[in-house]
Amino acid sequence: MSVDQKELPEIIEWRKQLESLYAQIRAWLAEMELPPVIETHPMRLLEKKSGEYEVSQLLVRRGNGEFRVRPIAKWVVGADGRVDLEGGDGPFLLVRMVGTVAHVSHEATSRLDEKDHGGWFWVQDRPPWKRIPLTGDLFRGLAESCLE
Repeated sequence: MSVDQKELPEIIEWRKQLESLYAQIRAWLAEMELPPVIETHPMRLLEKKSGEYEVSQLLVRRGNGEFRVRPIAKWVVGADGRVDLEGGDGPFLLVRMVGTVAHVSHEATSRLDEKDHGGWFWVQDRPPWKRIPLTGDLFRGLAESCLE
């Protein structure tokens, strides 16, 4: 970003959301039987709406396995940001949702419900493409898949 460019408030908020996610990830991974080493590295993103800006990404390593927790975009159709877990069996897509969103119910009827589901979700990359709320158990399972 050039010195004369003013940073968008959405980018400032995006960085805060990422740091909050990273703090949660560190806490979840610390609970693993063999906790991995976690490093933070800067990276640059280029998006049409904001131009180029800097964020951080995580490098997670254990033994010979490693994966990155890498922001992809702040502006995503149908979500309020996307972060990928890259490596191993990944990529695994995480999206941030805010406010009331339509989601497929976990009931057998597969009907759409309107519920308040703000937060981070894992999006399955195969049909039926469910959005599953990100929890410690789920994240540790995804991490294990990436580290194997």
